[in-house]
Amino acid sequence: MAAELPVIAIGFAGATAALAVALLVLGLLFRGVAGLLWWAAGAGLLVVVVAGWRWGGDLGAFLRNPLFVASLLLQAQGFVRFAGGRGRRQILLLAGLIGVIVVNQLVLPVGSDVRSVIANAAMGAAAALTAGLAWGIGIDRGLIAARLAAALGGVAACAFALRVVVALAGAPLAQALYDLSIIWAFIIGLQCIYVLWLVCLVALSAGAAAEAANRALALERTEGSLDRLTGALNWRGFYESADQAFSDAAERDQPLSMILLDIDHFHAVVIADGRDTADRLLVALMKLAAREVRDGDLIARLGVDELAVLLGATNEVVAVAMAERLVQGLRELDWPALGLAHPATVSIGIAERRMEDPTFHAIERRARHALIAAKQSGRDSIETA
Repeated sequence: MAAELPVIAIGFAGATAALAVALLVLGLLFRGVAGLLWWAAGAGLLVVVVAGWRWGGDLGAFLRNPLFVASLLLQAQGFVRFAGGRGRRQILLLAGLIGVIVVNQLVLPVGSDVRSVIANAAMGAAAALTAGLAWGIGIDRGLIAARLAAALGGVAACAFALRVVVALAGAPLAQALYDLSIIWAFIIGLQCIYVLWLVCLVALSAGAAAEAANRALALERTEGSLDRLTGALNWRGFYESADQAFSDAAERDQPLSMILLDIDHFHAVVIADGRDTADRLLVALMKLAAREVRDGDLIARLGVDELAVLLGATNEVVAVAMAERLVQGLRELDWPALGLAHPATVSIGIAERRMEDPTFHAIERRARHALIAAKQSGRDSIETA
């Protein structure tokens, strides 16, 4: 068994290095996902520990065990960051890391048995701490990989506790276990545990990275369909949703009405009162319209000064009443507070879905014709088509 250990150790070192590189790549590609780089750093230290597993003498004892504990504490820090923790936990982990290094240096002059007890107790405590953090995340977020990592960390903590018991029992028991090859099996088993542990961290990292990528894509899509000034839909978002609304209304044989609104002499407002004032007017008008719509209705800014409202399950009569309330609300605005020298008016065109309409664009076309008629009739008016 002893002759086979170097081969197994080389395989363990290679697997550990590969998983550490995978964690590092994921951490660098998805820096916005908290915890990934900490896991990568911990795995990197574990590679160093494995590479120097056969270090001997005081130098080996001084470096190997603290680096192993540091690896676990860095990974524990990754779980803290992954869970969104801050403050006290970070300070405790840092204090624990410094404490382990200091204690390990202080116990170098003492006997090897005492040093072994202290080192294994520290590694067992770090494994238990990391396992506890992993278990908390697994419960809170329902992540199977985190629960499996917690189970592996718990097994590792128990293994280190067993090593403490063997060290306390004295040299005769330890030698007997060595003769039975139990120690070699224990070492191999512990190595396998930490390979599986890193596999769990890679799985958690990949899952978190995929979730972050999906969130970023959804945010990009959402922002791409919104008007930055008013927060309403822009033309792209409006037409994508309007087509679906038209299909639903046609399938259920329900009315669907569109209100198309244009601010009169908007260019003159920009010249006379400035772009900022004109923007405030647009925002105020959008807020008035937003007060009238219901959940499921669409409200959008289609052009510089053109707003659209699509009302589901609403006929032309109800849409006209809403437009009249909108005009009245506009007249009651505090114009000086907006920075306008004169009150603004709007022209409105309204159209309702007809049985023969093939697509939403047929409604829009009639609403636009009605808007043009309102403009031609002297503005500040409502027309239907």
